[in-house]
Amino acid sequence: MPEPTHHSYMLRLWRERSQAPWRVMLIAVAQPDQRRQFDTLEHCFAFLRQQAAAPNGPSAHLDGSSTIVAQMQAHEK
Repeated sequence: MPEPTHHSYMLRLWRERSQAPWRVMLIAVAQPDQRRQFDTLEHCFAFLRQQAAAPNGPSAHLDGSSTIVAQMQAHEK
């Protein structure tokens, strides 16, 4: 089976109460029964960066910028 060329997620943010930190859930669009919960947005972003860095995944830098953005910034300098 070929490697996926993209990942699509539905993002859900919620709080247990008004002053509580945001909680995060990612639901895979292609497989709605696949859900990942995170205690913080930072943990969610780390997971997404890991997905993007996987072999055959989109080309992304650890800071979250894409190769295209990095190339555009290099041309501006």
